[in-house]
Amino acid sequence: MKIKRSRSNRILLGVCGGLADKFNMSAWTLRLLFIIFSFLGMGVPALIYLILAMIMPEDETKSIQEMFSEKIKGYEKSRKKQKREIKEAEKVFKDN
Repeated sequence: MKIKRSRSNRILLGVCGGLADKFNMSAWTLRLLFIIFSFLGMGVPALIYLILAMIMPEDETKSIQEMFSEKIKGYEKSRKKQKREIKEAEKVFKDN
């Protein structure tokens, strides 16, 4: 399995979430380690994080939040269409 930036387990760019998924560990533990080593290592781990964010591809699977968002948009569109059809039907009945 290729390492990819996570879309569902992300705070900034999904690097720690993707690494955590790959190595089967907690993303929060990895994030904490990055923060600690960034302070101890004069920002070098932060630079490594940015480089990883640039070279790691993003996971193409949709997050649950994205799936729900698409469903809600679909429901809103169908609701608007139904309202439009009801108004058209009311107009036809009023004209007759």
